[in-house]
Amino acid sequence: REAIQLVIDQMLKEMGRIDILVNSAGVTKRVPSFEMKDEDWNRILDVNLKGTWNACQMVGRVMKDQEYGRIINIASIASFVSAHEVTPYAASKGGVLQITRCLAAEWARYNITVNSIAPGVFETDLNRDLINRPARKASIFSHTPMKRFGQVEEIKGAAIFLASDSASFVTGACIPVDGGFLAQGIGE
Repeated sequence: REAIQLVIDQMLKEMGRIDILVNSAGVTKRVPSFEMKDEDWNRILDVNLKGTWNACQMVGRVMKDQEYGRIINIASIASFVSAHEVTPYAASKGGVLQITRCLAAEWARYNITVNSIAPGVFETDLNRDLINRPARKASIFSHTPMKRFGQVEEIKGAAIFLASDSASFVTGACIPVDGGFLAQGIGE
């Protein structure tokens, strides 16, 4: 909370207000669930879920006072479907989606929209080794109609839309940016 407060104070000093918050922190660790250590579980939930909550609550107070705000939380396709051997990650991202929905309903009266983006599989430093294992990559591609990983730049459009006045009547929504992963169902 101290680090978040420093950023809030600096933004208010420099800009006078905070109109947009994007919560995109995320960590994971692939471990069979029987072997997951409490400290790993806690670290993942602290960063992914508690960090999102703290930023929403603290910046949300500023937005309430100014009667305007756009909050965009980065959820995941794991908010909707299971992900093998990353249970705390999936649990935390499911929680991010619920934070989004709850705050959207509660804070709409303050002209604050709260939405989320659910990325599919994007190759990053965080997951590169995990998703490029041959069996895992084949599984991902078999569930992704576009048959590729997303490019980080492909999330920008959804974020720009949700942060804009064009989305002034959109709250509590989650936009999948997943190459069709969640739509796939039973494939060919």
